[in-house]
Amino acid sequence: MSEINVVYICNDAYMPMTGISIYSLLENNKKASEIHIYLAGDNISSQNSEKLMKLINCYNRQLHYIDISNICKKMDESGIKKYKGKTYSPYLKNFMANEVNRKVNRLLYIDSDTIIDNSIEALFTMELDKPIYMVADIMWDFRKRVLGMEKDAFYYNGGIILYNIPEWEERNCFNRYWDFLCNSPHQFTLGDQDITNLLFSKADISNSEIGTLPLKFNYFLKKQFIDSSIKEAHSVFYTQKEIENIETDAIIYHFSKYNGERPWEKDNVHPFRDKFLYYKNQSPWSDFPEFENKRSKIMDIQIKLKNILPEYAYIPILRTAQKWYFFKSERQLNK
Repeated sequence: MSEINVVYICNDAYMPMTGISIYSLLENNKKASEIHIYLAGDNISSQNSEKLMKLINCYNRQLHYIDISNICKKMDESGIKKYKGKTYSPYLKNFMANEVNRKVNRLLYIDSDTIIDNSIEALFTMELDKPIYMVADIMWDFRKRVLGMEKDAFYYNGGIILYNIPEWEERNCFNRYWDFLCNSPHQFTLGDQDITNLLFSKADISNSEIGTLPLKFNYFLKKQFIDSSIKEAHSVFYTQKEIENIETDAIIYHFSKYNGERPWEKDNVHPFRDKFLYYKNQSPWSDFPEFENKRSKIMDIQIKLKNILPEYAYIPILRTAQKWYFFKSERQLNK
C-alpha cells in the first residue's frame, strides 16, 4: 500500500468534471494507505466545495486547498502576460510542487478531464531518476520545429505529470521554468505544455529531463485512430508493441477533444463517452446538465473532408489547416 498525492487545478465551471475524476480516483484506489488531494481552485462555489468535502470524507481521505492568488499576483508583479490577456491558469501546473503543505517526494498532477479507471499506486512505487514523467503525445513535426525542439524528441502531453520532487529541486527545474516565463516575450498556443516540452524534452533519452510513462497512464486517443494520426503528424510516438494492448490496459482516460467534442457536451459522439457517463452517474455530480456542444463549422468541414477524401489527399489539407491554426493562434496571442 502506498501514499498517493495528487493535485488538480480548476475553476467552478469545471468543478463537476474535476469532482467526477476525483470520485473515480477514490473508488479505484481504496487500497492506498493514504490519499492526499490538493485542489488549486478558482472561486469554487460553496455547493461544489461541500459536495467535494463530503465525497472525500466518505473515503476517509484528505483534501488540501492551494491558494493560487499569491502565485497569480507574483506573475503579475513580474510582468508576465496573462494567457489571451485573461488568465494565468495555463501556466500554473509547474508551480504545484512548490505549493504542497507537506513534505512529499512525488506529486501527480491530473487534468480535470480524466477518469482514473484503475489503481495508480504503481506511479508512487516505480523507480524514478528524472525530474518529471509524462505520456508522449502525437505532435506535428512542423510544430516542434517552431518550438525549437529536436525532430526526434518526444513531445509530451501535459494532462498527467508525475513530479519527482527531490530531482525537480536538485536540477533547479522550477527556477528555469520561472525564468523562461519572466524573460520570454512569446506566448504559446498550448501554454505550459509547450514550455515544459521545449525546456525539458531532448531527443537523447539519457539527457532528456522528462521520463516517458506508459500510454496507459494517459490514454487520450482511441487505438484505431493512433496510426493515422502518427502518419498525419510525422510524429515520434510509442511502438506498435507498446500500443497493442492499450484498450484493455488503460488506467487513466483523458478526454481530449474528438471531432471538436467533449463527452459532457450535448449530442457528442466522443469515443470515451460511455466511460465518462459511467462514473458521472455514480458521482455526487450525476445531475449536472450537459454543456452546449460548441463544435465549430471549421471542424464540421474537416470531418466531411476526412469522410469523402482518400487519405493521400486529406493529409496535406489537414497539415496546411493545422499550420494555419497554430500561426493564427500565436499571432493573436502575441499582438
